[in-house]
Amino acid sequence: MKVYTVLSPSPAGSADPADPRSVVVVKEGFSWPAFYLPVLWPLYQRLWLVLIVYLAVMAGLAAAGELAGGPLPGLAAVAAHVFFALEANEFRRRRYERRGYRLAGITKGDTLVEAEIGYFAGRDAPPVVKPHEPAGEPVQHLASGGSAGPASSSDVIGLFPPPAGDVR
Repeated sequence: MKVYTVLSPSPAGSADPADPRSVVVVKEGFSWPAFYLPVLWPLYQRLWLVLIVYLAVMAGLAAAGELAGGPLPGLAAVAAHVFFALEANEFRRRRYERRGYRLAGITKGDTLVEAEIGYFAGRDAPPVVKPHEPAGEPVQHLASGGSAGPASSSDVIGLFPPPAGDVR
């Protein structure tokens, strides 16, 4: 099961934070598309600065490879790809935070759709309320013509008299 971060726009932003279409869900962890397509992934995500930094790092590694030779520059390039894929979703999250989005929650699911359904189902659910337990005193029920005594399970709560067939 994968973990996802849910981001929603801040109330001061232009988008309505209660609108489900303005919520963004970003997967945590390794990004396989960023690993296999490290130049196309930031283009698709519109992360221009990330692309420029990635290309500069790869150009620097290529230049160092020309000078050093051997297998070390190739290993450094593979390590750069792995690091980029590990941090790719964090780059997306930071972009949304710069745009005014804030953490709305964390959800999980096997797919993005399952995670979205889980988040919105949990968000709309009413809060769980525990029943009130009396502090050692028995609940009293005053019937219209009766005396006060401990309440039984057949008593009616409130100002209504007990049911017609109830004999005490």
